[in-house]
Amino acid sequence: MAVLDADHTDPLSLPFEATLAKLASLLPEKLRRPQVGIVCGSGLNTLAAAIRDKVEVIVPGHKSSLAFGLIGPGEGVPVVAMLGRLHPYEGHKLATVVYPIRVMARLGIKNLIITNAAGALNPDIAVGTIVVVQDHLALPNMTGMNPLLGPPIGPNYPRFLPLSSAYSAAGGRRCGF
Repeated sequence: MAVLDADHTDPLSLPFEATLAKLASLLPEKLRRPQVGIVCGSGLNTLAAAIRDKVEVIVPGHKSSLAFGLIGPGEGVPVVAMLGRLHPYEGHKLATVVYPIRVMARLGIKNLIITNAAGALNPDIAVGTIVVVQDHLALPNMTGMNPLLGPPIGPNYPRFLPLSSAYSAAGGRRCGF
């Protein structure tokens, strides 16, 4: 398991370029451009066992790691899986919470799968049912907790994102930040 060599409690303490350069030095060529990013919610960290040629990278100060590797038959598809994550309700700054997703985007992921364990208001949805989110209300955003607040990260990260096409017709979210 590799460790990034900087304390990343402040998202600006380890700029994107330094993070990407460090990852490039730790990863073999075939894992440097993952096609799929996966955020493993509660109970899904076991997904890491299905990743072949896995290189796990941890960041000091975080309770999570990024697992790079291959999933699927044959040569496999290069993926990066976030095993564990930070939440703003734990006191973390939103810029810190979203930093790994922004790193995945900079690595070139084409698809992002975000999982979590959540309850349902509909009693017809049994415990353990897999559902696909097609829309959402971002209640924290309505209280001023928005990851776009704070100092601009750079010209490639717009302040206001259009949400008119946040979800594809098939129900999956498009990765376009």
